[in-house]
Parts: sequence; C-alpha cells; structure tokens
Amino acid sequence: MIILLAILVPGALLGALAITGLNGNADTSSTGATLADESASGRLEVGSQAPAFEVDTLSGGTFQVPSGQPAILTFVDLCPTCIDDTRKIGELQERFEGLEVLAIASDPLAYKARLVEFMRQADSPAFELALDPESTLTQRFDAFSMGASVTVVDGSGRITYRGPVEVESMSAALIESGAHE
Repeated sequence: MIILLAILVPGALLGALAITGLNGNADTSSTGATLADESASGRLEVGSQAPAFEVDTLSGGTFQVPSGQPAILTFVDLCPTCIDDTRKIGELQERFEGLEVLAIASDPLAYKARLVEFMRQADSPAFELALDPESTLTQRFDAFSMGASVTVVDGSGRITYRGPVEVESMSAALIESGAHE
C-alpha cells in the first residue's frame, strides 16, 4: 500500500501542476503555442467551443483557432498506422475548398525532419505542421482519449466532429462547418 501511494501521489501532483500551467493566463510554451485562458478538459464535445490557440508552424507562419475557416486538427504520433489516416485527411483537404488542416506532432521525440519524412510517407498532403514536444496542445485537446485524434471545427471554433479518422463522419462535419466540395 505504501509503495502504491509513493507512486500515485507524485504522479497526481505532477498532473495537477501540468493542469495549473494550462489554466493560467495565456500560456506560451516551447511549441510556440499561445493558448486562451480556459481549460477544455472534460468538455470537448461536438457543439462545444474548442480551446482557442495560436501556434507557430514549421513553414514559419502561424495557425490559429478560431480562424474564420473550417479546419481539421489532427494529432499524430508519427507511427506507421497514422500514415493511412493522414492520407485520408489529405484527400478530404483536396475535396473541400478553403479547408485548413494542421498536423500536430504529439510525439515528444518529434523534430522537423522526422515530421517532414512522415508527411512524405503519407504522400505529402499540404497540411500546416506543428511540433508539440511538451504535449501542450495534445493535452489541451485531450487527444487520443477514446480515439479522439481528430477535431473538426467551424470558422468560429465550434467543434463539429471529434474522434478517429472516419471519412464519412468527417465529411458531414466539414459540410456542417461550412466547407464546400
């Protein structure tokens, strides 16, 4: 019992510290992400507002939510099984006009060359790319919980889809978000 407490208590304290860091005033982490003063934990459902953020992209620009445009946020851990999902999202990007896509590398070992190589293996979709080595955005969007590696938002940042890559469901959500084929 004492050993179990010795393991759980420090973990709980570290988790509390991480959450506190996201709940404070606008947070700029090593990802270059600026997060709005709000916590999304436990409320990222279809119809709710996504956490507002702005992140530096690997192309030298910035990506923000809300942006006035429908967007897909995809959290990738650079594993081989993510390549097929990335291709499917790339096909959606080609199919819908004015759709913004941000691929966020949530792997703490990710670096620019590794992410670029991953995208090449996925047939180089024209996504904006961002690194998230400290998992700031990944945690903020509760990515990967219950298979929620993708979030679709409308131009105002309202979530219209959250879940795994499912082309038909995502297509319906994109249309609801105002994207045009």
